[in-house]
Amino acid sequence: MGRHGVTRGVRPRTVVIGMVAIVVIVAAAVGLSFLLKPRHPGAVDLRGPHGDAPFSLAGVFPAEGDEPLANPLGIAYDGEYLYVAESDAGMIQVFDLEGGRVDTIPLPVAEGQRSVYPSSVVIAGERLAVVDNAANRVLVIPRQPAGDVKVDLVLGEAGEAPVQPTALTYAEGEFFVADGADGAIRVYDDAGQHLRSFDVRGQHGLDGPLTALAISEGTLYAADYASGRVVAIDASTGDSDDREGPAYALPRTVEPLGDGVLVVVDGLGRAARLIDQQMNELASADADTVPEGPMSAPWGAAWVSGDDRLYVTDSGTGRVLVYNLSLDQL
Repeated sequence: MGRHGVTRGVRPRTVVIGMVAIVVIVAAAVGLSFLLKPRHPGAVDLRGPHGDAPFSLAGVFPAEGDEPLANPLGIAYDGEYLYVAESDAGMIQVFDLEGGRVDTIPLPVAEGQRSVYPSSVVIAGERLAVVDNAANRVLVIPRQPAGDVKVDLVLGEAGEAPVQPTALTYAEGEFFVADGADGAIRVYDDAGQHLRSFDVRGQHGLDGPLTALAISEGTLYAADYASGRVVAIDASTGDSDDREGPAYALPRTVEPLGDGVLVVVDGLGRAARLIDQQMNELASADADTVPEGPMSAPWGAAWVSGDDRLYVTDSGTGRVLVYNLSLDQL
């Protein structure tokens, strides 16, 4: 009887050596990409989470000793860069996540105006939408303009333009604009055409103007200047439900974090309040909880989920405060 051929298996030691080699190669590639990552001018070294509280200060930019921003208000994150509305300078400043300066987007002045005053800024696909309070308009521009900035469109230019835009958000091809002139929320499509409007004044004591709009999981959240409250609104009909949270001193921004969690930036309360969908407060970043990073006049907020960090513009100091947020400590 002839000998049968025997297929030899791979030795366990060989498998282990191969796995170790793969790990080493991947680690080397990651380390090399980190070393080759460009460090933009003005970048700061951010600190990781520390302490027992959910919020801790990661850092501040521009750094102490560098020139502060001229009244930074709105801020937005596109998955790579931060866009900050530097209102008194009439431009959008672009930063990386370490506060390095990437670009400057000067905004065109509207006809008949002497200046431009950007307050709110949101990401709208490959474009930016900006509230210009100097001309009472919402302009849409390329997110990465080449050369001179060209205005793609102005919302409602063909009709039903907001008279006094005070807040702005964007989701699924629709722009939502709060109009302080009549309390309406006006909705426009990607081409700037008016789709519908609804008035939320009188609901839950809202008396306007609205200071913030945000969409999370299909629900539109609106912050009211007069009552200081944040309410949940049906984005299609404008009807609000029974959810009603506490009154804030001056809610400037509502920023969704996902999983039903939101942040309300309270300008006069000098705090960033973390709330759930039922408007219950979960945690707060303020002078008591994060004494090393007190806010002077906080305004806008942007959430970077990959790093678990909240970026808050402070118009009082002209800087952006960066907070670590450990959601597992709630």
